[in-house]
Amino acid sequence: MAQSPNAKIGAGVTVEFWNALASPPAYETFGYVRNFSGFGRSRPEVDSTTLDSLAEEAVAGLPKGKTVTVKVTTNAAAIDLADQLAATDSVDVKATWPAPLSKTRYFPAIPIDDDQGSISASALMETDFQLRISGPITTVDPHASSPV
Repeated sequence: MAQSPNAKIGAGVTVEFWNALASPPAYETFGYVRNFSGFGRSRPEVDSTTLDSLAEEAVAGLPKGKTVTVKVTTNAAAIDLADQLAATDSVDVKATWPAPLSKTRYFPAIPIDDDQGSISASALMETDFQLRISGPITTVDPHASSPV
């Protein structure tokens, strides 16, 4: 029997954080992603009505990043990475969706909340991060080496 296409939503999604302190600096996967939600941007409406307007007028404002929630299950050894992420002012994030979507997006984010939940008897830790997207969402890795 064939599985529903919805049966594996989220399976294989990876969320990686740029670790400038690593040697060499690199993106690090932080656990098994259980949920990745809130990803996107909004464009506020800006009132552009003038005294000569016949009705209310508006234009689109600058894109504003949304708050992304990342729920992961990881081993207890990742507590140091979680602490490092929570203590930083900004982090570069790489989100990758597997086939059939096969897309990768990069964006800067501000860590605004983390909940290092319970640690199970099998030494697995449930962690929830909230990140505010603080810049453009792109398909270009900001840390990719430029050809010389």
